[in-house]
Amino acid sequence: MKKENWVGKIFKHVRDGMMLVDSKQTIIAMNPAMEKILGWNPSEIIGKKSCQDFFGCHGCSIGDPDQNDFYTIFHSTVQKTKSGVRRNIWNSCFPLKASSEKHPAGLIIACDITKSVQKNKKDVD
Repeated sequence: MKKENWVGKIFKHVRDGMMLVDSKQTIIAMNPAMEKILGWNPSEIIGKKSCQDFFGCHGCSIGDPDQNDFYTIFHSTVQKTKSGVRRNIWNSCFPLKASSEKHPAGLIIACDITKSVQKNKKDVD
């Protein structure tokens, strides 16, 4: 199996939401899990929205992949989906070394943690 095939399959089938952004933070790809988390169809946001629109994310432009083998920003946000549902999202950003403008400059991984947050609130109350 070629590398492109298995990388694409991982991107498509992983449970966590994943989105790739270019050097201007514009979304260039997202997987089905990210679509489910955000409630947006890829055709509605790819090339039209930035990661900042969803996560207030400045992280993909922070750090230099040439200087850091592994540099990430982790944080939790409350995200409003397209339908207005509020979800607690844990997300992280991984700057990527782009070989050209057409290659991704950042990978954002997101996980819906709403159920965990609600469970923890119940346990505290």
